[in-house]
Amino acid sequence: MIFGYKAFNSDCTNRYGQVFEACKFYDSNDKNIKFQKTGFHFCKRLEDTLRYYDGFSDIKIARVVGIGKIDEYEDNYYGYYEMYSAEKIYISRFLSRNEIYQYIFDIAKNNSYFNDRVIRFVSGFKINEEEQRKLIDITSSINEKKRLVKAIKYYQYGDKDVYNN
Repeated sequence: MIFGYKAFNSDCTNRYGQVFEACKFYDSNDKNIKFQKTGFHFCKRLEDTLRYYDGFSDIKIARVVGIGKIDEYEDNYYGYYEMYSAEKIYISRFLSRNEIYQYIFDIAKNNSYFNDRVIRFVSGFKINEEEQRKLIDITSSINEKKRLVKAIKYYQYGDKDVYNN
């Protein structure tokens, strides 16, 4: 059993049109579970789900539990770890937008985890100006603050020149 997060389209469907509901179990009916091939895919970290769903669009993110046979996948080249495919999945609940932002805000407050996690979130999830300011304000390291501001300009506003300076 592994806890994690799974992203969905705004109507709570996956890429194949299957509808998911909170507080329900789902069985893939496949015993040969392989990441990117079979089973229910999910990620240990919420921000990693944004690799598969565009957080600049209206999406849903759920807290989930993978059960049964589970295949783990790591993409060392791009720095994505602890991504899974499970034989069965339980959808605990769908998170509100405020809960999603609070999740990344809490990570940003903890400087030891800041690094790529907050940048990955900012690159894949639309945040408003107030949320941007809060993230910048709680970032204590000058270097990380500069890095975050550049990422916000690039990903949130499309400023393609920000990394040329």
